[in-house]
Amino acid sequence: MNLTVKTLLFSTLLSTSSLLHAASSCLKGDMEKSSFYATAYKTAKKAGVKLKIVGDLKASTKEKSKTPKDLLLNTTVKVSPKSDSGNPGRDAKIDKNFLNFKAPIEGSFKNVTDNSAEFHLTIDGTKSFILMSYEVKDNTLLLKGEMNLLAFGLHQNLMSLNKVCLALHEGVTWPVADLEFIIALSDC
Repeated sequence: MNLTVKTLLFSTLLSTSSLLHAASSCLKGDMEKSSFYATAYKTAKKAGVKLKIVGDLKASTKEKSKTPKDLLLNTTVKVSPKSDSGNPGRDAKIDKNFLNFKAPIEGSFKNVTDNSAEFHLTIDGTKSFILMSYEVKDNTLLLKGEMNLLAFGLHQNLMSLNKVCLALHEGVTWPVADLEFIIALSDC
């Protein structure tokens, strides 16, 4: 055999082997190594405040996942969020006046494509969803989306936060937040 045919055969074997390995592999999200952020906005100039979302977070998958798309479709979450902005005084105000939900937030992903997903949430009985884009990079699943807080019935929460932060927010607390989830992927 000449060198070109040998190279082609070797490449085909490697590709087939990789495909077989990928088909039998199993992905899971490692919540201990994952991070969840929300950027909220204040003032007429829409100044952003990035918060790390911490608290009691539970994620479960109903079956083994072979692709990031499968992983999203198989995952449900339950979280009692707390704020970690690096400013304890700010965090106390956010937790008491905005994140004071009566029950944990519950969510799941639906209508997942190769690069987007609807993140369906229930917050104190109100159901809606956030359209999120996603990509896989360096064994990490990155999801981003904009949350309309009013779609989840959070008007009173916004008003309460705006009231206690009136001077700092210059009377304006925006009804949207940008979400960013950085989920570490690992084999099952």
